[in-house]
Amino acid sequence: MSKKIIESVNYHFTKACNYNCGICFHIQKNAYTLPIEKVFEGLRLLKEYGVKNINVVVGEPFTKSNFLGELIKKC
Repeated sequence: MSKKIIESVNYHFTKACNYNCGICFHIQKNAYTLPIEKVFEGLRLLKEYGVKNINVVVGEPFTKSNFLGELIKKC
């Protein structure tokens, strides 16, 4: 049996949003975000499994000060 490689992952790092757009499919407003150290651990594991692309999706990334910048640098 061959090993399937996951090349791309959609990463939803926050559900926090500062807008109330009527067309958005994003309905859960839980603003919890993992601590950046845990996110970095997850990125390390994804790299070990061969993931090449991280798509940052959903929520408003600028609601967490500097989080997106740190995430991009680490990726």
